[in-house]
Amino acid sequence: MATLYINARCEKLLNILLSRSDYMTINQLAQALSVSRRTAYYDIYKVNMWLEQAGLSQLKVVREKGVFLAYKERERVQELMETDTKQQVYIYSPDEREKLIIYSIQITDGRRQELSW
Repeated sequence: MATLYINARCEKLLNILLSRSDYMTINQLAQALSVSRRTAYYDIYKVNMWLEQAGLSQLKVVREKGVFLAYKERERVQELMETDTKQQVYIYSPDEREKLIIYSIQITDGRRQELSW
């Protein structure tokens, strides 16, 4: 099985849950992440896959209550996030990729010019 990594939004989701002592509703979580409810559920799924791969308990999702990260896993999750982040490769945003492509084309053409980002 390939090593799974979490993206910045999933990391933010975990940090939010680490800072809370109680359940957080999906609506609250979606609002905190500035995403839809569906995207919040998808991110929870990705985080759960990552936690499972690491041998940790998944997030607890309870209807009418919300999402909760078990206390017994919190320290291990934080350690894993710190270790995992150091091993990740930076993934460029679409805007950054576009700028890199433009820059590489200019260099290839031999016309290196100052770009206004």
